[in-house]
Amino acid sequence: MPAEHPARSSPPTPAQIRSQVQRILHSAAFADTERLRGLFSWLIDEALAGRGGDLKESLIGVGVFHREASWDTQSDALVRVQMRNLRIRLSRYYETEGRTDELAITIPRGQYVPSFDLRMEEQDKPAPLPSRLRAWLPVAAAALALAVSAGWLAFSWRPLHAPIKLGLLPFQNLTGDAGNEYVALGLTEELTALLARSQSLRVISLAGTTGREPESTQDLQKRAVAAHVEYIVIGTLRHTGSQQQDTWSVTARLLDVEKGYYIWSEHLNVSVAELEALPEAFAVAIRQSLSLPATDAPSGPASRKQRSRNQAEGHELYLRGLYFRSRPNEGGLPKARQLFEQAVALDPHHARAHAALGDAYLSHGFHSDADPHRYFDAARREADLALELDPVLPEAVSLRGRIAMIIDWDPETAETYLRKGLQSAPGIARTHQSYGMFLMSRARHAEAIDQICLARELDPLTMSTVNDYGVILYAARQYDEALQEAGRLLAVAPRSGSAHFLRGTVLSIMGRHLEAVSELETALRTLPRSSEILARYAAALAQAGRLEQARAILSELAIEPVVHVHRALVFTALNEMAQALAELKLGVAAHEADMLFLDAEPAFDKLRLLPAFQQVRRSVRLEP
Repeated sequence: MPAEHPARSSPPTPAQIRSQVQRILHSAAFADTERLRGLFSWLIDEALAGRGGDLKESLIGVGVFHREASWDTQSDALVRVQMRNLRIRLSRYYETEGRTDELAITIPRGQYVPSFDLRMEEQDKPAPLPSRLRAWLPVAAAALALAVSAGWLAFSWRPLHAPIKLGLLPFQNLTGDAGNEYVALGLTEELTALLARSQSLRVISLAGTTGREPESTQDLQKRAVAAHVEYIVIGTLRHTGSQQQDTWSVTARLLDVEKGYYIWSEHLNVSVAELEALPEAFAVAIRQSLSLPATDAPSGPASRKQRSRNQAEGHELYLRGLYFRSRPNEGGLPKARQLFEQAVALDPHHARAHAALGDAYLSHGFHSDADPHRYFDAARREADLALELDPVLPEAVSLRGRIAMIIDWDPETAETYLRKGLQSAPGIARTHQSYGMFLMSRARHAEAIDQICLARELDPLTMSTVNDYGVILYAARQYDEALQEAGRLLAVAPRSGSAHFLRGTVLSIMGRHLEAVSELETALRTLPRSSEILARYAAALAQAGRLEQARAILSELAIEPVVHVHRALVFTALNEMAQALAELKLGVAAHEADMLFLDAEPAFDKLRLLPAFQQVRRSVRLEP
């Protein structure tokens, strides 16, 4: 009788596992990520030590990423993001270098314990199946394909207490009038904000379709599997009645992707005055349909039942403002600010409009060359008004944190407010984006990348979120990745001045000066002329040897209003360090907001060892 092969069902030995781990750690897939190598090694060590059953998010945060024992896993997605990245790297390894490896190491979705499986060698494959059993294989394959199309495989591994992933399609404007897009977008934004305040939900913004009618259930199921969501909210907006301009027909439905049918649907005919109440009514119904507890609903002031004409018109102006705010590359931000101003004038009790107006003032002051502090004061006033009306409004809390950061130079207060905003609304992309930019200013780059990745996961459609990801990569000195991100932006929006600006900035620091000059010239033609763009362009010209042109722009940057940190960038590129430091000191005296990002700016690395530069850093409360 021939000798039998050892049973492949026996577990691999610790020596086999450690040998395979070393092979993976030294592979190309893990070559550029010290953080993931550390996480992977730690998980393996814990599993081999018999502590796999104790692994949880908080333990990993403390053991691997040196978080405090009291850190908040709800508002800080560091572990979840890094585990996802680790699974991607492992998959990449086994698709390339490790495709013939005998031992497969995986970490199933929703778990932290590694799985070790010995692959069958060719001689160990089972004998051919009997013909009757083989005949059933196509049927089984078809059943498996049906399960995948219904989303079963994507959702069967959700942990017991993991948030439900809910996809939200933009409400479709089926009125036949493009001028009504602001209503559809406003409904979408408000419903997203309300649902995202639930601790039991993660709301993922999905791209809308250009078709006239909603997609079929089968198409929606395919999109859900691709986006890894378990439910999808679909809404439509139509006109109805004789006075079409005053009456709307709004439908919202909730698709259970696994089951393949709608578990909730609502159709309402409302007047303009009743529009404001719709998102809250839909949010309540959706939470009930998902059997979420009533305590999971966001707290805040009760909705106003009786709506005056001014309040209704104010809310409509607020919705129009949201529409223009979503189109910054089309010059929408100034128009949005005007509409928010009109909204709060008509309805002084509209907390969200006050928060949106404060956000617009802060953005304008930060990017304006003319008297920014006037806008900063206005931003503070609007944030305080919004918080008086609704002390837990996430948009207002987050805004107050950014004001503490940009205006007050108070990092402790800023982080307190920003984290409070995350806790009250863990599913709002803008709050993660704001916290990510704060972390970037503090040179906490790994945490900043985690936050912006989560913001991008929640809202992959907003260009500012995608652009800020590239900016944070640049600040983290991950230049190749930042350049790739700029390329992705340009592939989606070839005319994006922000993408050309990012690409030019990164190329300049990489020493590819002529390419940088070309990209920044494109940005200058596309974006409004500003001190920062001119400074980056002049710096690139200086490094490319075109000194006369660089000095001409430097003279232009000396005309009021002067942004001293931008002039410092040019002097640094000209290797005139004394003048650069003098400009930075003037920037401190002028309380320029850009001074907060000294540590995030690679161009200033030339100055970093100079005592005068360290004194400037201390003046803006940057950590030693």
